[in-house]
Amino acid sequence: MGSGHTCYGMLTITSRRITWMTPGSQCRGSPYFVRDRQEWRSGIRITYQLARRSSNCRFDVLVLTHDASGNVDIGWNVTGYPSLESAALDRTENTLACYLYRY
Repeated sequence: MGSGHTCYGMLTITSRRITWMTPGSQCRGSPYFVRDRQEWRSGIRITYQLARRSSNCRFDVLVLTHDASGNVDIGWNVTGYPSLESAALDRTENTLACYLYRY
């Protein structure tokens, strides 16, 4: 669950589809590829590439991170990137980064 004016909405990830709905971008139920997964004691970072982007979705790539130093329900972040290259280089133009909490 996201909070705030720009990030209010929901990120849902199942074994087959990913959905991220916010006021500014509606990424509806797309199949995805996991392009990168990194895990450390301090957290996790997973890079998802959407196989089919819906018409109102601004992003081809979603990166989910979690700070594992605290409660499992908080410390989550998702960032939408326009391309795999911009995610790999962590470019901030044309991105949306949102704090999430598990609901």
